[in-house]
Amino acid sequence: MATFRYRLERLLEQKIAAKDEAQQALADRQKDLKAERDALETCAEERERIRTKLADLRRSMLAGGAEQRASGALIGMRREFAMRLQQELREAQDAYHAQELRIREAEDAVDAARKLLAECSREVDTLEKHRERLRAQFAKEVERKESLEQEEMGNVMFLRRRQGS
Repeated sequence: MATFRYRLERLLEQKIAAKDEAQQALADRQKDLKAERDALETCAEERERIRTKLADLRRSMLAGGAEQRASGALIGMRREFAMRLQQELREAQDAYHAQELRIREAEDAVDAARKLLAECSREVDTLEKHRERLRAQFAKEVERKESLEQEEMGNVMFLRRRQGS
């Protein structure tokens, strides 16, 4: 009896391998996106820390109190420190915005990986359906041939009995 052999089996195996690679690529892109989001959270925390520090410094400078009699050098140092904090805040905001851009790029990469995975999955599904359809046709053909052989054998037996009687 003949066995079914799918002539596109190698292609199907290649498509399955491509689908597995696409799944791995999607997982990698999702890890990258998570890392970028974690980095954004770190940038946000740093930005907030600098804002708090700057606000505290401004409050202490405005409060005055006992320090109102502070020397000009001390006031100058505080002003320079405030300017340095403002510079750090601008840098932290720039880093935050740059990180947002990296997140958008990572999200685009995840979307592209999803689309590739969907395409690979469709190709694999199509080939698997094709294989099953051909397997069903093969089984029908084998059954038809067996039926014809049995019918032929029945005819031969009938003719032999007829000739023998």
